[in-house]
Amino acid sequence: MKTLINTKKHSASIAKLVAMVLLKDNGVECYFNTSLEALNMRASRSSVLDAFKKDISKTANDLFNAQAVVNNIKNEKVLEFDSIYNTIEDVFSSTYDANNKTITLSGVVFDTEGGNTMSKQEIEAEMLKNLFNIDKKELNGVLKSLSKYEEAKSDIDKAILYPSTVLADKILKKISDEDVKFGKYRAKMSYEDQLEFDVTFKRTGIDGVIQNATYVDASGIKQLATSHKRRDSVELERLLKSNLKYINAVEVDGDGDLQKVSHLMKQIEKLTLNTEVKFTFKARKLGNYKARGLCMPSQRIVAEDVRDTSAIIHEIAHHIHLLTLEEDKFVNYMISKLTPLIELDSETPESKIAYYNKPTEVVARACEIASLFAQEEGRLAIDDKDFEIIKSRGFYTSNKGIYFNFTAFDEDTKQEMLQLFRLFYETSPKNYREGDFDNFIKIDTRYKKIEKELSFYELMRKEQRKAKKELKALYSLVTHSNIDKIFANRKSAPLLELAKKILANISYIGNHKSRMTAPEWREVIEDKAGVIGFVFDEIKINSSEKEWIKFLVEFNKYSWKEIRKEILFSGFSINFARSLRKEFAENETPNHDAFKKFASEVLNRKIGLLISQDLYTDEVFLRELIGLDQSVIVDFDGSQIKTEVLVRLTKEIIADEDDSFRWWLLNEGLRDNREFMQWAVEKSKNARVYVNGALKDDKEFMLFVCELHGYTSLSNIGGELADDVEFAKEIQKEHSDCLVYFSKKVNNALKEKDEVKAKKPKVKKAPTPKKSKSSKIEKEPEVKANDDFDALVDSGEIIEFERTDGKGVEKVLKLEDKISDFKSFNQYMKQNKIGYYSRIAKGFILYKEYVEKALSDNKNVAAATATALYGADALQNFANGTLF
Repeated sequence: MKTLINTKKHSASIAKLVAMVLLKDNGVECYFNTSLEALNMRASRSSVLDAFKKDISKTANDLFNAQAVVNNIKNEKVLEFDSIYNTIEDVFSSTYDANNKTITLSGVVFDTEGGNTMSKQEIEAEMLKNLFNIDKKELNGVLKSLSKYEEAKSDIDKAILYPSTVLADKILKKISDEDVKFGKYRAKMSYEDQLEFDVTFKRTGIDGVIQNATYVDASGIKQLATSHKRRDSVELERLLKSNLKYINAVEVDGDGDLQKVSHLMKQIEKLTLNTEVKFTFKARKLGNYKARGLCMPSQRIVAEDVRDTSAIIHEIAHHIHLLTLEEDKFVNYMISKLTPLIELDSETPESKIAYYNKPTEVVARACEIASLFAQEEGRLAIDDKDFEIIKSRGFYTSNKGIYFNFTAFDEDTKQEMLQLFRLFYETSPKNYREGDFDNFIKIDTRYKKIEKELSFYELMRKEQRKAKKELKALYSLVTHSNIDKIFANRKSAPLLELAKKILANISYIGNHKSRMTAPEWREVIEDKAGVIGFVFDEIKINSSEKEWIKFLVEFNKYSWKEIRKEILFSGFSINFARSLRKEFAENETPNHDAFKKFASEVLNRKIGLLISQDLYTDEVFLRELIGLDQSVIVDFDGSQIKTEVLVRLTKEIIADEDDSFRWWLLNEGLRDNREFMQWAVEKSKNARVYVNGALKDDKEFMLFVCELHGYTSLSNIGGELADDVEFAKEIQKEHSDCLVYFSKKVNNALKEKDEVKAKKPKVKKAPTPKKSKSSKIEKEPEVKANDDFDALVDSGEIIEFERTDGKGVEKVLKLEDKISDFKSFNQYMKQNKIGYYSRIAKGFILYKEYVEKALSDNKNVAAATATALYGADALQNFANGTLF
């Protein structure tokens, strides 16, 4: 690639390139200075990941700057190297692929034959993808979820966020693996090479040597701080050349006292540490790390703040535990025993709570208290006139909450602590291998907190109060691949509450974009269908029949509508929903297919049909269902439940305290029950509309209703009564205006059409809607009334209305003109099977049969009806074949 940039000034980039090649030659893909320090400081996962992002950014910046060198390769010569050994193979070694003419550094592939220069963001993306199989958005999502996990207090939130720990641990494992490989490589370096490496990358980490420090190992003094005298380092040099048991090198800050450090090392060597792994001891200022001490087992480093050495026992405990005793049964027994004894105040941040409860930290703090007990018994004999290796009893007592309330230990526990001290500081590895410290059984001392189970409604209200971004972060890792981990790690969280919470937030799961293509939505919907299917399977398998039915009742009431939008396309536009159906038809979507089948067999069926005959005899259970959703009584199977039970339950809920009649709660099985319906119509005139079956043709009953609520109640008579001429004659005597509710056959038989017209109810008629010139108005009274109503229908607007119960979309007729005789018009709509009025829809819901019939009539009628139903624009779409 040709460029006007002066590449000769990129000497720093060249040095870093060489170092990166050497790392790769030794099996190290990338260096993670900041994240490794955070990891070895036993920081929280989120803190380590945050440091990891900084390392990725820093390395990406180095690679970005080095591109000028890579792009200045000509004829397989690296022109930036002033050496006869400047061929591409000489310089880039194992990172060069001769076949593809590419160089791979830290997972990023560079084209040596004039490839385009990548941006820093593109380099970061390549590093994350090739080294960790994750993109930056996913990494940020994991970090957000992980931060929430570390702050979460409820087991349910922890379960939902648990996948973030799994993904984070995969990244941390990769970092740790790189750390091990880097540690082996660094161990082979000479002191001078280590120093050159640190200078190249400007590393000032705990594993490097700072400029103002003295560094001594078994081969002698490698660096002497300007503040230190040669004569003061003699004792240190002699000690290290004497082949110490535990320390192989030492670094002392320029402000440190070399003689005091020598004395401290002698005291450490007096102990019998249970380790065969030597370490480098560093006495440094650790202010940047906000710690008194640090242990990096992979780098074999134990560091203490030169100003406060009271964490030595603590850090040596980490070194022994992580390299020797991590699987020891007695150690694990003590962890399980001591962890529940930690007491933190209510203001302790969740990140600190997690830190104090980490097993490694529990062990190290336990070793401090064990050493305190041993010191008080004279077993820890340390000459500590110049330093401390543990803190004072006063300090531990004032912080007893994090030290397991050790002041209240009984004698048995104290003896176990002394046993722990013996295991770590009085037992050699040889004696440990020959001894038996594994005769303890790990016990479960955790307790479970029982919390009230929330209903779907309570959960939804609670969830709606959370910010949208917060919910997205919370549910971003709830995916089909993770859902099993979430349920497996719910601990004491109630199964049903966890399931409800996930289903109530189905729109947020998966961390997907809000605008996507049909193929992208297919993948998202397929994944969500898998999540929902798993949740339902878990509930079905782990619940009783009663719990399962109650769960379905709540689900139908609170979540089914949202699920239909997300999974069954009702939340998308007609055109996009058509594209989605095509996408699903052309691809394999087993999760979605399984959910559709489940919805058809279970969710779309009446709940009453899913209740077994045995449960219909359990009146307490039936009351519980009604308590969850009163409308469930409508779905009870009248052939399974005893009539007297259904009557009793209905009477309890059908009337409000103000005695208003909730007619929509009438079960179909009661609508033809004479005794019950007689009670119902006495209670409220609204009940007369719901008279059904044989009662509608029961003359005596219908006359009873008419006497109570007027003869317009005949609008609901059955077909037999509507065709009964003798009954019509009785009505005609005093209520001839009600003949309109009888069939044409009856009216023709009476041969009194003119009289019927004269005796129609005296009501003010609304202005007749204007009719087209081609419309003909019949002069016969009965037909004229129907034509008026026809005109009203023709003049109305048809809209789509989504049912509140989530069971689909209805066509609704909206009328602008005021209806003078609403009851007659409503009866006309019903008797002619056109539709019925709905208060909720605020219009007339059209019967499906009427809509289909209207569309299949002759061309002229079809055109007129279709125009009224769908409008000109929609009809044009029909014509173009773009709607269906």
